[in-house]
Amino acid sequence: FNQGVVAEYDLVMSLMASQKVEVTMNMVNYYNAATALTVKPSARKAGYRHYAYNTDEQLGAESIEALMSFLAARYSNPATGLISNWIIGNEVNNNNPWYYAGNYNVTNFTLEYEKAFRMCYNAIKSQNANARVLTCIDQRWTWEDGTANQYGAKKFMDAFNVDVISHGNIDWGVAWHPHPVPLTAAKFWDMPAAYRSLNLVTNSANTRMINPQNMNVFTSYMSQPAYLAPNGQVRYIIVSEILFNSMNSSEAVQAASFAYAYKLAAQNPLIKGFIVHRTVDNIYEKNADKIACGLFNCDAAGNVTTPKYIYNVYKYIDTPQSDAYTSFAPAVIGAPSWAALGVK
Repeated sequence: FNQGVVAEYDLVMSLMASQKVEVTMNMVNYYNAATALTVKPSARKAGYRHYAYNTDEQLGAESIEALMSFLAARYSNPATGLISNWIIGNEVNNNNPWYYAGNYNVTNFTLEYEKAFRMCYNAIKSQNANARVLTCIDQRWTWEDGTANQYGAKKFMDAFNVDVISHGNIDWGVAWHPHPVPLTAAKFWDMPAAYRSLNLVTNSANTRMINPQNMNVFTSYMSQPAYLAPNGQVRYIIVSEILFNSMNSSEAVQAASFAYAYKLAAQNPLIKGFIVHRTVDNIYEKNADKIACGLFNCDAAGNVTTPKYIYNVYKYIDTPQSDAYTSFAPAVIGAPSWAALGVK
């Protein structure tokens, strides 16, 4: 292990511990000459964002197990650093490009992912039995755009659940990204006309997309008996990434969108966490994706500058001062009050 990198993690983790922050670690795999050993052999091809874990070769699998065990052992102390939630892969139902494994149909892809997930799960749990280990899906519930190696999240979840149970049920959870549709439009309650015409977001179990308006579709689906954890309870669910863009709208709209989505999530008892992407605008996202979703602005070099309107809304959203910082939002959304929107 690289001592310098570990020292950086130690510093961050000790700071989080001192502030009593619950830490969620998203484990993703990159591909280059130094990391090829941990990448699945069928996926060793440049051009993808993240890569599938290597369960095919003993040395690669043992390297991943060693990494997971080391980190879980090191960060299992509430005083010096504790990782509570471990996410294995990012938006893994999107093999291309977020968990690239090669060319697979959903059934075979899920079999491969489940092996990697279980390997990481066992390594982490061997060091910290109280840690939560989560899979990760995006907002495309049944929607598939025809791109090779992309699967609707519902199709992936069904196959993954069957694979886990058939190999011995374990206490997995879900990290989930119910982003606005499209990502560039913060007003998730008022999608652009081209998207509205596709009827993407409904309250049906077969909705094409899940955004903050219909998050209950997912939590209801996960409440089915076939999906319950070994203890008979609904599995642990967090919103581990959600963004609200200020580039194509005003900062007030970004802030109102966050407040509305947070309130919708907070009244759902099955959603245990709500993590906003990101703290500071990212210059690559701004230039390539036309997305500025941070709590802070950045300059042309990517350096943090001024806080946005969303900053204080985010800071006070779950405090007694919440009303003072969110009372502007219903008017932005087009309603007379939060009660009229069905939230407190």
